[in-house]
Amino acid sequence: MLVYTVSIVTNIFVFIVATIISRLMYKNTRLDSFIIASAMISMPLFRVTSGFAGSIYLLDIIGLCLFAYYFIRYTANSKCKYHQLSLFIIPILLVIVLPLFSTVYNNMFVHTRIDLKVIGLSVMRGISYLSVLNYFIQHNRQSDLVESYILISIISFPILCIVGLVGAYIGVNLNPTLNALDYQTYISRNELGTGFLFLYRGAVGAWGAAIISITPFVFLIKRLSAPLKTGLFIIATSSIFYGIIKSGSRQGLLIGVATFLLALLIVFIKSDMKSRMYSLSSILIVFVLLSSIIVNNKDTYDWLITRFFTSESLSQGVESRDTVKIAKEFLANPDFSIIGYGILPENSIVTGNTAFLYVDSELVWTLQKIGILGVLLYAIYLIILLLRVKNIISVNWIGYPMLCTLLAGYLLIPGHFFILHLPPSATVINYWYWILIGMASSNIFALNKKIQIKSIIRV
Repeated sequence: MLVYTVSIVTNIFVFIVATIISRLMYKNTRLDSFIIASAMISMPLFRVTSGFAGSIYLLDIIGLCLFAYYFIRYTANSKCKYHQLSLFIIPILLVIVLPLFSTVYNNMFVHTRIDLKVIGLSVMRGISYLSVLNYFIQHNRQSDLVESYILISIISFPILCIVGLVGAYIGVNLNPTLNALDYQTYISRNELGTGFLFLYRGAVGAWGAAIISITPFVFLIKRLSAPLKTGLFIIATSSIFYGIIKSGSRQGLLIGVATFLLALLIVFIKSDMKSRMYSLSSILIVFVLLSSIIVNNKDTYDWLITRFFTSESLSQGVESRDTVKIAKEFLANPDFSIIGYGILPENSIVTGNTAFLYVDSELVWTLQKIGILGVLLYAIYLIILLLRVKNIISVNWIGYPMLCTLLAGYLLIPGHFFILHLPPSATVINYWYWILIGMASSNIFALNKKIQIKSIIRV
């Protein structure tokens, strides 16, 4: 009961903090603030099936409500501009059309096992993703909305990490998806390897890598004073990195460090001398703080070395998933390699072939679900996103944190998830990214650029 109480209280607190920042500090609309604050919630509202796979999140409901609104709006108003649909063609194919087609095809001709509940949840969540994306693309806003989203993320996720780390320190299980016996097994091995507050190990690493890549940009936010920026940077960076280390996400740590250093370099180039001094001193403090905690805590030090740097641990991780082997077996099956096998339950085995085992890799998962065709479309969409962010960079510094966090997502694709993974374990991270992509795809930055050009001409 304690674990649910802590999860509920923590997420409510995060929601309130996010709402206050959005409404009072940035004057965002009520709906904008509500959706952004909902994106910071790590726990589901309820489950429609037994087990964690049937989890429903607040943004699932918000997305479906937005879909109903847009459906009524477009069907009732024949003058609506349908040309904006071009922004959604590839996402619609990726998350709805191709998975459904593959599922129907395989059920008709290959007779694979299907689960209507799993299919329904997958389609529902795909529609919800697209509705949230559509909302942030179609509404003209000020670029301050993106800045508020970045600042709220830098504050909210560290709160979740701090609560999880406190639970680990006092020996309390704060992961409701883990039973007491399994938790004691992990504790005996000195690890917080299952995550916290409904975020399992991979989710902590993936979300942490995305948000740690934008923390340095807090020094470019003019609304905050220099001491406040420094304090926020130190707390956020230390808690996220330590949370990733304790959770044991190897990919999250590696990619998080890489994109974090890139972000630091960009901030150092774009900021003035005073901000550079604050950022350098903050980095030194974070390094000393984390090093002292790890070195002075033998259990944490042993866990870090064992989990991240021993060949035995790394080989066990590869053998347990054997992602490359599964991908090769899948590609060798001509019945599925082009369009995939569709929507199937996690960890399912079809016709006794291990090529259909669920793997924690978005690239292989996409290949399994919608085949080579889906992977090619996915690659095209990723390029489109990068081009959009490139256009933003030419107008506003806010494009740089978008670039860094998208890069983190891209690097996580071979081993974790980004925007297409529909299982509940990836839902909160996916929504967080879809909102960011919607903001990046909006035309507000182009409008800002036109306004700037007109002002120069008038002068």
